[in-house]
Amino acid sequence: MCGIAGVWSNQNQELHARQLEKSIQQMHRRGPDARGSVRLTTKGGELVLGHARLSIIDLSDDGIQPMRSVDSKYVIVFNGEIYNYLELRMELRQLGYGFRTKTD
Repeated sequence: MCGIAGVWSNQNQELHARQLEKSIQQMHRRGPDARGSVRLTTKGGELVLGHARLSIIDLSDDGIQPMRSVDSKYVIVFNGEIYNYLELRMELRQLGYGFRTKTD
C-alpha cells in the first residue's frame, strides 16, 4: 500500500516542504519502491504533495508520483488500485485520450 502526504502553507514554505519530506520518509514501509514530491504555487501560498510508492502493476519508473497531466495543468497523488483500469483505458483511448504509462 502506498503512502501519500500533503501540506498547504502561506508561511515558511521551506519548513513545510521539509516536514512533508520527513513524512514521506517515515512511510518507507508503505512505499519502499520510490518517493516523489511536487511543489505547486497556489493563490495565497504553496501546496506540496508527496508519495511513497509500492510498485505492483507497472514496476517501471513511469508510475512514480505525483503525476502530471500531458498539459501539466493537473497533478495527482493517488493511493489505491483501479481494478478495471484496462477497460477504462480502452474506453478513454476510444475517446481520444492518451497514456504515458502502463500502470493503473
